[in-house]
Amino acid sequence: HDQSRASALATLLQCARSAYEITGLAYQSGDGQPQARSLIRLEGAASAVAQQAASLKDEISGDDGSYQIGTVDAGDSATIWDEVRERPLSVDVDVERWRFAIPPASANHLIEGLGSLGLERYLVDWAGGLIWAALPPSSDPVRLHALATAHGGTAWRFARGPDDPNDHAFSPLEPGLERLNRTLKSTMDSRGRLNPGCMLPPDA
Repeated sequence: HDQSRASALATLLQCARSAYEITGLAYQSGDGQPQARSLIRLEGAASAVAQQAASLKDEISGDDGSYQIGTVDAGDSATIWDEVRERPLSVDVDVERWRFAIPPASANHLIEGLGSLGLERYLVDWAGGLIWAALPPSSDPVRLHALATAHGGTAWRFARGPDDPNDHAFSPLEPGLERLNRTLKSTMDSRGRLNPGCMLPPDA
């Protein structure tokens, strides 16, 4: 459709709060597609899905009918959502893949912030609550984690290969949570054998 990203994400939030039997809400930035598109999945009995799809189209099509809204059959739908779940963002070796979990209402603002840091492609899932982003390898992980925290969320950086130490994989924990995690780890992994230095930096 021709919605702006902000409008599209607002529509996904509207759908998430509706009474329709919606089981999937995503937004693709155009990676592999001629233009960005929203994805809405309805599930249930065929007749009920058809009725809900027709009603939902009327609600979100806009007064001028400018939005292009279409439906796909069950087979194509399964393929699309399998890609969203299993292969949310294809990246090159020269690109870093990041995952952000944030309040859905903050999705557009986070994407704007990522844009200033070189965002190349992205996919939004969970009606805005989950964002997969392709970023340049020169991106500052400290700034990216800080951006996620500023929007009430967390970020994960995925290693680019077996030789990538990925020292900034996870967003830093708040002091209270870090103390709690250290206590749990020292109790359950007193010898520090499980992923040393992965979730928590080594003790000073």
